[in-house]
Amino acid sequence: MALKPKLTAGDPYPSGYTEKVPPEVHQLMSSSTHEPSDFFLAAPILLGETPEDTCPYLAQQRATLAFYKIILPSGRDFDSALENGFRRHGSLFYQPVCAACRECVPIRVGVVDFAPSKSQRRLLRRYTSSYEVRILEPKPQDEHVELFNKHAKMVSSSAQAFSSGDYGEFLVDSDVETRLLEYRFSAGGQNGGKLIGVSFLDLGEKAVSSCYFFWDPEFADMSPGTFSALWEIDWCRQRGYRYYYLGYWIRDCQSMSYKSRFQPHERRDWNSGQWVREPSEEGRTS
Repeated sequence: MALKPKLTAGDPYPSGYTEKVPPEVHQLMSSSTHEPSDFFLAAPILLGETPEDTCPYLAQQRATLAFYKIILPSGRDFDSALENGFRRHGSLFYQPVCAACRECVPIRVGVVDFAPSKSQRRLLRRYTSSYEVRILEPKPQDEHVELFNKHAKMVSSSAQAFSSGDYGEFLVDSDVETRLLEYRFSAGGQNGGKLIGVSFLDLGEKAVSSCYFFWDPEFADMSPGTFSALWEIDWCRQRGYRYYYLGYWIRDCQSMSYKSRFQPHERRDWNSGQWVREPSEEGRTS
């Protein structure tokens, strides 16, 4: 089955992959004869793969994504999906399955062990008393969809605008417990309550996955992606979670570099399936 979603440059696959789920996938889902008890994490149902195309992150490589349907009856099962390198796209899951490359490496932070670097502490001080975070019901809102499209245009000038339905299918439709976090400047401050960014978090029993974060390009100099991750790691720590998943990291992709600055962290080895702790080799003192 040939699926042809659009791969856009910018963020890693978890946040940069913003194509609508193809009709062929919906047809497979609706016609499946499997009962829920037939779905096991050890054998996800493969729905299809994207055709091999130029990788948006490593120009010399070719990229392919595999989409799966996985039934997850509990938060513990979702933890296992994350542990095995899966990421959510709407009500589906995916992994990179590129023929000659395994550079998209799952990365996670142990929230108890994490300590912000000097530069991360400076960033936190920049936001002190100037922002607020609201946890809302995940549903399409006009203001959010507008910001989503504004961010997508920054990532790729050829990005097609999403409708409210497209946005809902991509982010809101979810078979796992999902939270929407809205980052705003404080109402009484210089930016008068303006929306900074929107984050979607998927919650397991002991793990939280940063499914997608989009932000206003006007505030790029304030590193909203780094700030949101710092805030969410602390949020996870306060609630007793063990891991915060940052998605995929690519060593030679500059837009991924910020992920390795959350230390210590762990990276998953695709060959062994083991998570390997990475110490302060990535410029910890910065």
